[in-house]
Amino acid sequence: MDKLTRKACESVLHLAFKYPWLKPKTDALMTLLFEDCETDDQAQLIIDILDQLKYITMHEYNSYLSDLALDIATCGIEPESSFIVAMSADSKADSGQSVLYDLKNELSKIEWKGYRSVNRYDQTPKAYKEFKTSKGAQTINIVLVDNFVGSGSTVINRVKRIEELFNQSGFPKPNIYVKVLISTISGKDNINSEDIDFAFFSLVNDKLLERIYESDQVEVKKDLMRSLESKLAPSYNERVLPSLGYGESQVAISIENKNTPNNVFPILWWKYYSDQRVRNVLLHRAMDDA
Repeated sequence: MDKLTRKACESVLHLAFKYPWLKPKTDALMTLLFEDCETDDQAQLIIDILDQLKYITMHEYNSYLSDLALDIATCGIEPESSFIVAMSADSKADSGQSVLYDLKNELSKIEWKGYRSVNRYDQTPKAYKEFKTSKGAQTINIVLVDNFVGSGSTVINRVKRIEELFNQSGFPKPNIYVKVLISTISGKDNINSEDIDFAFFSLVNDKLLERIYESDQVEVKKDLMRSLESKLAPSYNERVLPSLGYGESQVAISIENKNTPNNVFPILWWKYYSDQRVRNVLLHRAMDDA
């Protein structure tokens, strides 16, 4: 837009005063609204999304961690027959392994000791084999942990794969629990529909455009967002830009000092323009995880 409209200026001031986390990001906010956006309609779309964005402070995040640890300790399982397992699929540092590490401290505070940590979900049969050697064959409890669930598809696939791996190995079917810090509404519903024992400690909206606009406006708003996304690099290191957020999740969330989930609208975090210029982004996500 060539110049700021009074309404747009008022909206920026409103957001900055209402949401303290935006104050140190003024430059990125101005770039997004008044350089990336070319029309008032595009700018208003961004303002509407930011007005719904859930910002989680480190104090809140750590409170969820404490709640997660207490839930593990009081859900009726014994630590000696339990494995706390990161949702991670490989050994690269990620959110699941971060939660697994943080739980070590939280569980020790409440004297829940004797469990085994596994930093990759597909390594649980190997960990069980070592456990079986010293303890003898018995049913174990697997607690899958992560900090965020988007669509829920990863959780569902992880649970099914663990069950397959144990069945193929001839081991007793484990009791599987999934406990995460934050879940979207759709993720919660999809996981619950699979009859998985699931716990979370903060709930966030997904499919945000459907939730904040009238039904006859949703596709218009999606097209507006896609027009903004067309200015961004279509891929990075062979990872395709996740239009409207991974799986079109349409999530608006930021966790202080943590990697932004790729379910979040990429206009808020995708770091490169189509000409490969680096963007001044409002939210941060490590692009190797894009």
